[in-house]
Amino acid sequence: MMAESSKAEANNGWFLSVDGASNQAGSGTGVILEGPNGVLIEQSPHFEFKANNNQAEYEALLAGMRLTKELEAKTLTAKSDSKLITGQYLDRATRMAATFEKFTLHHEHREKNERDDLLSKLATSQKRGV
Repeated sequence: MMAESSKAEANNGWFLSVDGASNQAGSGTGVILEGPNGVLIEQSPHFEFKANNNQAEYEALLAGMRLTKELEAKTLTAKSDSKLITGQYLDRATRMAATFEKFTLHHEHREKNERDDLLSKLATSQKRGV
């Protein structure tokens, strides 16, 4: 992880890693955002609506992109273990991506996505209103 933080500092870019999860208890996401100067933000929001794994992953991408824009980042590299998301991300994400000076989205194999996966599963285990 140190290499990514150093890379972020070197090019003043931001790196977003996302995962979505859904089960009978609910759905949620894992969002990890790394930025310059060692900034690290990890979130695991629980959804108040039903979503399948792909929908949760897509919502995680949008949430991470919104957070990055709120931090006034100009460049963002995002990664997801969902080929559907990285290959066909939908219209809202495309429009939001256009607001960055540079935006890239990469597929990452599931075994390299452990922290995001853990956060998304944590989100599905949270009780509503907590």
